[in-house]
Amino acid sequence: MVSFLLTRTFTFQQPVRADLQEVVSWLHNAPFLIKLNPLVTSVELDPSQPNTYLVTERLPIVGSLESHTTSRCSVIDHENGVEHAIKAGFGTSVTKRWRVEGKAGVEDLLVVQEVSLTVSSSACEPGSGV
Repeated sequence: MVSFLLTRTFTFQQPVRADLQEVVSWLHNAPFLIKLNPLVTSVELDPSQPNTYLVTERLPIVGSLESHTTSRCSVIDHENGVEHAIKAGFGTSVTKRWRVEGKAGVEDLLVVQEVSLTVSSSACEPGSGV
């Protein structure tokens, strides 16, 4: 069986008028940042792995029919931003990077978000453990 690896990267930019350290501190608040997704129903720190969260999301299917899924989100804080590495089911992984561009003391900043989505068909093959 032929397997494939598909990766797509998207970049979003948002100008903000705020203090650099305040914006970075919001990005370093992982539960807050994760809960900005309206589909997230819970965020819990994984007691077995530092800087890792168990994130449960609501998955609408049709009408009022829905499901839920839980994934792991590893968080790495950087000086000017943060990186989230998410391992979801069926060979899907997402890396989200936020960074703040600008200088301390200047209120015209730019928040840049890069999202890379990778899907592997080999995770759906027989014997893959899924």
